[in-house]
Amino acid sequence: WIVGRGRLGSAAATYLALGGVGAIGMVDADTVELSNLHRQILHGETGIGTPKTTSGAARIRALNPDITVREHEMYVTSGHALDLFSEYDLIVNGSDNFPARYLVNDAAVLSQKPLVDAAILRFEGQLAVYRPGRGCYRCLFPTPPAPGSVPDCAEAGILGAVAGVLGSMQAGGSLKLLLGLSAGQPGALLFLGDGHAQQGDGELTGQGLETSLDVDFHVDVIPGKALGQTRLENADYQMIMGTGATLN
Repeated sequence: WIVGRGRLGSAAATYLALGGVGAIGMVDADTVELSNLHRQILHGETGIGTPKTTSGAARIRALNPDITVREHEMYVTSGHALDLFSEYDLIVNGSDNFPARYLVNDAAVLSQKPLVDAAILRFEGQLAVYRPGRGCYRCLFPTPPAPGSVPDCAEAGILGAVAGVLGSMQAGGSLKLLLGLSAGQPGALLFLGDGHAQQGDGELTGQGLETSLDVDFHVDVIPGKALGQTRLENADYQMIMGTGATLN
């Protein structure tokens, strides 16, 4: 199941389809815009103005006519996330805002599904593989950044090739999980860029393009939530970018 049919989800969906997965669920409520195309390889100019789920599904079916594509033209909300996740074996998160990222993480933890998560900004990005009960996004980053402290894509920009690299790596990590090729291995957190990245209380510095570390620790529950519950209605997923909107 892929959250977001944009910059990361485009590359991830393309290589998952070409890799032969049997079914892909696609969730996104946006439409294709011209400004998307330099980084969203799943769409073309003929799709401008159409829902990204529709445009993306057509492209995926053209690549692999044997695949089952389920279109969910909506935003993920706390009211239905667990129901949607229950239909799939693995979650790929390509969302572009913090409320959605925390919501997808929490729903993956509570439904005990593997989560392959990625985020990008400008020329850098990060990729994480979280296994059920052995690490999660909220475990590494308990609270979202302060409003206005992190620029969004419209403000800072994204190099399209970086989206392609991270999305392709999400597909690779997902295929390994689905095929059981990484059984017994810890999760991983990888930083891609030409500088350094800060995580937790320590600094990770790399001379090359990437720096990585293992993610392997026990997860009990999301704060205030019990494993096995069927709803997230009371969770707090208020938008932290200053809009005042919510995802509840």
